Amino acid sequence: MDLQADGLKFDTDGGSATITNAMSGTGGFEKLGEGALALTGACTYTGNTTVTGGTLILNTAFLSDDSTLTIGANGVLDLSHGIEDIVHELKIGDTVHTSGTWGSSSSTAQNVDDVHFSGNGVIRVGAPPVARNLTWTGGENEFWGNAIPDLNFKDASDVVVAFAGNDNVTFDDSSTVTTVLLTGTIQAGTVSFAGSQDWVIDGQGSGFAGGTGFAVNGTGTVTLGGASSTFTGPIAVNSGVLKMGDTASFGNSSGISVAAGAQVDLNGKAPGAIHSYTLAGSGPEGAGAIVNSSATGLFFTTSVKNLTLTADATIGSSAGRFDIAPGGTITGNGHTLTKVGTCEMGFRGDASGTVIHYVINSGTAWAENTANAWGGATGSVLVKSGARVGTYGALSIATPVTVESGGTLHNQGNGTGTWTGAIALQGDVNLDAAGGAMAFSGPITGAANVTKVFGNDITLSATATPGDVGYTGNTMVTGGRLIVAAPFFANDSDVTVAADAFLRLTHSSQDTIDTLTLAGTQVAAGVWGPVGSGAEHESDRLEGTGTLLVVTGGVANPYNAWSAQIANPDDRDRSDDPDGDGFSNEDEYLFGTSPVTNDGSLVEAVSSGSNLIVRWNQRNAGASYQLQESTTMTEVPWPASGVTPTAAADQSGAPADYTRMEAVIPVAGARKFVRVSGAEN
Repeated sequence: MDLQADGLKFDTDGGSATITNAMSGTGGFEKLGEGALALTGACTYTGNTTVTGGTLILNTAFLSDDSTLTIGANGVLDLSHGIEDIVHELKIGDTVHTSGTWGSSSSTAQNVDDVHFSGNGVIRVGAPPVARNLTWTGGENEFWGNAIPDLNFKDASDVVVAFAGNDNVTFDDSSTVTTVLLTGTIQAGTVSFAGSQDWVIDGQGSGFAGGTGFAVNGTGTVTLGGASSTFTGPIAVNSGVLKMGDTASFGNSSGISVAAGAQVDLNGKAPGAIHSYTLAGSGPEGAGAIVNSSATGLFFTTSVKNLTLTADATIGSSAGRFDIAPGGTITGNGHTLTKVGTCEMGFRGDASGTVIHYVINSGTAWAENTANAWGGATGSVLVKSGARVGTYGALSIATPVTVESGGTLHNQGNGTGTWTGAIALQGDVNLDAAGGAMAFSGPITGAANVTKVFGNDITLSATATPGDVGYTGNTMVTGGRLIVAAPFFANDSDVTVAADAFLRLTHSSQDTIDTLTLAGTQVAAGVWGPVGSGAEHESDRLEGTGTLLVVTGGVANPYNAWSAQIANPDDRDRSDDPDGDGFSNEDEYLFGTSPVTNDGSLVEAVSSGSNLIVRWNQRNAGASYQLQESTTMTEVPWPASGVTPTAAADQSGAPADYTRMEAVIPVAGARKFVRVSGAEN
């Protein structure tokens, strides 16, 4: 909620309620009526706060330092968060206070008031105390708390001291106690990390609050815990790695900046779409400035809501997915954002406010929630080899896209993905409609071979005017339907349509191509059209009103010519057995028997004295045969026979394109089995 000048008034009227929404803006907030009201959202409003009646429960210290806090005669402020909050002025009833600390008897406040305060937190009026600069030693134990004065720090004069609220703390290589356990909610100034050690700050259910900020300046990894952190200060990752240890580790930070060479690891934590990141660089060794090292996917619950580039930057991982959350913005400032790693990533924020260039180096990425996720008409996307870029939902993308050889444009699902910007294709490119239909209405150019895969329709609807449609390579449809609205196939290109795919030509022209392959067979030259079109040649793989002029016809497939004797085209596959004799069409083709008449075996064997004579028909070309012998029938493969087959003297009755072969095999000696194997070349 954005609180304007008049602010927000909430009357509980004797009941109880909770506001989980974040509240921002310059307005104030007033609690009215008996009963209790809890504010649990991320509150950053800068106006005044008034408790006229009942109890107002604050989950953290968020009151503006410049604001006035007013508690009426019948009002109570619950500070169970246990930390110190600062205001410019405090009014209790008719009394105005401009300095000092106030709270209940459970707190450390100088001024105790159990009528108007509860909990162990404190309200400080006026300027905060001067913060000390402390360095962690861990000299007494591993605990860091407010209530227990553990002497685990030293000040600028090397005097051993305990931490106090708003102190600045540095962790460096001077201490070997690198796992720090919080024993309560910590309200610090700036918490800095230096040196080369790895650090673990374990919140143990607690966290950081108030204006606490963090600066990571070392080369190690800092795992920041804090299951209940609500701090509002900034996080600056200037070097090294900052890893999210708990869902709320980054609190309600005012902003997270990641410098060149540094990295934030989301580590599978999902605080929701609440954090704003400023990025530069590609992270350690190019691994990414933001990564998710966990296999747990982060979908729209990722903390990355707003993303601003101050230079070219890299994000991604080869572990778990993470998205750029919906409702935020991606501000490119003219820079390039590169996605690396094999993870999936949804881009859900509007990136059209400034120019941005995307490079999807690997993995799968898509636009979701907004058509401007890729930067709108002023952005650009480069899809590298092996990478996939697409849409989720019914979106219309105006961003120009270049797809390198091996890259894929795809539909992630849930609606037709439409691309209206210029598409430049290079090399071998895939269009993948597994998730839903796709449509391209902008210019499509480039020297590319395009393969359309999977079942949903893909429509190329741009007109075939110069500069519009006209990639110069081949086209292959391996599944579903490719719909083409203009005669743009290159004259020297090859078009292939698989047995379970379709090519629909919705124009009324004749498009010239070099070769046409339908259902695995390169067809004859001439004009080809859909069944019923009246074209010279017709095919059920073609649809629509256009035709194709095929310049180069295919060499006739002898199997296709042979199988034409089978009346039903559905029975012509090599594995079919239309005459039910137990032999497949391929077997009968190889051995010259009839596929429509049950006429006996493929091979004839007769005894002649001490020999066995084996005879069979063998194709003159396009197939290979071998006479084999085995004494067990279990050998794999069967050994070749030592007998060399010859053409039989009697060729009468041998089908055209076949030669009758025979082999004379002595039967003396050990028992053995004989067979003839054949296979198409």
